[in-house]
Amino acid sequence: MTKQAVRMRNLSERVLTEVDIGANVLVAIPHVDRGKGDPRNLMAVVTGKEEHGYKLGIKDRILRGLYTRNQFELSDSNFISIHCVNYDNEISFRKAVSKVSLCDGQGYTKCGCSASGKTRCNTKRCLCKNSGQMCNSRCHPNITCSNKYLSSSVFM
Repeated sequence: MTKQAVRMRNLSERVLTEVDIGANVLVAIPHVDRGKGDPRNLMAVVTGKEEHGYKLGIKDRILRGLYTRNQFELSDSNFISIHCVNYDNEISFRKAVSKVSLCDGQGYTKCGCSASGKTRCNTKRCLCKNSGQMCNSRCHPNITCSNKYLSSSVFM
């Protein structure tokens, strides 16, 4: 119980500390908003203080909304300068996460094209083709299409 009390006291002291404008912070990305290979935190910079929270910005935009002190942690290093932030554009948190994502956000795209027709996955109606990606096994696993990667080697 003593260890838990010390941990709780340290957490409350961390939350009560003030953050200066221009400080780099790490905003935790919820599990449902990130893919398996995506980063766990979003690097941001504090651009302003208000009565109910802090205004945060990423490299080229401002994050929409205010963030309280318990929603982010201070970063040890400064990767983003406050001068790099464009104050004209606002972006939602999910859009910002998908910008830094390796695989376009919450996971993999899935076109769901039907099995009928010869031009299946060959037009811009296919979500995969429209985004410039190849169809994968989650789209239609048993149906061949013209946008699917076909391996020439056979694994044994």
